[in-house]
Amino acid sequence: MIYYFPMKTNNSAGLLSGVLKGTFLCAIFAGAVRQGKFVAGIGMILLMISCGSAPQPVELPAAAPLAPPTAPAPPTETESAGNAVSLDKAIQAAAQNIETALKSGSKVAALNVSSESESLADHILEELTGWLVGGRKLVVTDRKNLDLIRKEVDFQLSGNVSDESMQAIGKMLGAEYIVSGSFTNLGGTFRFRVRTINVTTAVIETQSSAAVLADNQIGFLIEKDKPVEKEMGYKLPAAREPTERSGGDYRIGDWGPAGGIVFYDKGEVTDGWRYLEAAPKELEARLNWVAIEQGADELPLSNAIGSGKKNTAVIVEYLEAIKANYKNGMGVPTNAAPYCAALDFDGFKDWFLPGIEELELMEKNLWQNGWGDFSFMSVYWSSSLAGGMSGGGDFMVWVYDFYGEYARKRGAPAGYYTQFLVRPIRAF
Repeated sequence: MIYYFPMKTNNSAGLLSGVLKGTFLCAIFAGAVRQGKFVAGIGMILLMISCGSAPQPVELPAAAPLAPPTAPAPPTETESAGNAVSLDKAIQAAAQNIETALKSGSKVAALNVSSESESLADHILEELTGWLVGGRKLVVTDRKNLDLIRKEVDFQLSGNVSDESMQAIGKMLGAEYIVSGSFTNLGGTFRFRVRTINVTTAVIETQSSAAVLADNQIGFLIEKDKPVEKEMGYKLPAAREPTERSGGDYRIGDWGPAGGIVFYDKGEVTDGWRYLEAAPKELEARLNWVAIEQGADELPLSNAIGSGKKNTAVIVEYLEAIKANYKNGMGVPTNAAPYCAALDFDGFKDWFLPGIEELELMEKNLWQNGWGDFSFMSVYWSSSLAGGMSGGGDFMVWVYDFYGEYARKRGAPAGYYTQFLVRPIRAF
């Protein structure tokens, strides 16, 4: 504590006198101290008299402590439906937040989402991974590697997992950052939170939160993990074997001439064909559509029934033209359209990637009737452009969600590493 003693005076002369007297007495006091005499008490009394009044201790104001750095305000927890967004938009926003915060080339693994439903958690991780890959800024761990480790350590996608466990798994995957989240039911809406953790330091690098609308898609994903017939009142179609052709015409559900299943009959032969058949389950594959390339979003691709064959030829020609730009070669059958075009099944080589309206017919006429052994709760590529661009700069392609009564078509980013299922078809 610091004190000073002001000298009370009525005029400038008194002030001068006090200063001179004080200086003189201080000199005497200092000399006495040097001589070893104890005169502190007397010196202080004389100093008080010389100044005309008793010293008045005054406490100097202490220096204000430095204010700690202001932390960013946490996201506002607004749960009203008016501020809620769709799950797709919330996932996209979370991915963009991660991309913005992390440096280019960072290795990221999307590990888990704490949720009441394994199917919902898997869907969120699949979509989040797709958006991160589509952004082409970060290196995202292959989900296949994650599945292997998950089985090895009995790690659940939808469970609560400690940060330490996630760090250990992240290191096993060779990731620099791990992404985890939670999806909580709040009654009228859901709260979706996502955070990114540094594997080495355990520091939370990013954190986002959003209110999500409760819609049929989320409801279906949640209920999927429960016994379908008892809990939902929705009965999955019983698996059926395709029928043998009888008479001259094919019917929906008949075996086709190439070993597929007939799913469309336009009634007469025009442009060289009347029927469409979907390839059997054994030819189904999980592939990417195509890497982003300038001009790809302007390809002349149609949505209409009967357009898949031409669409596929256009895509294959485009990929052949740009494959020199990629070390791994883009014209080989590793993309959806070239894979279909290169198929040789039972001597039939005229397979193609269906257009979106053809894909819709496959879901309606085959899957809903138990034919085709399609992968339930899965997403299939079409050969049709949806228009527009994703937040990561990829053009959008129509895909179809095989979600039973909540089946729908939607646009998805066609980044090189975004993979969905492919079911080839052919016309005859």
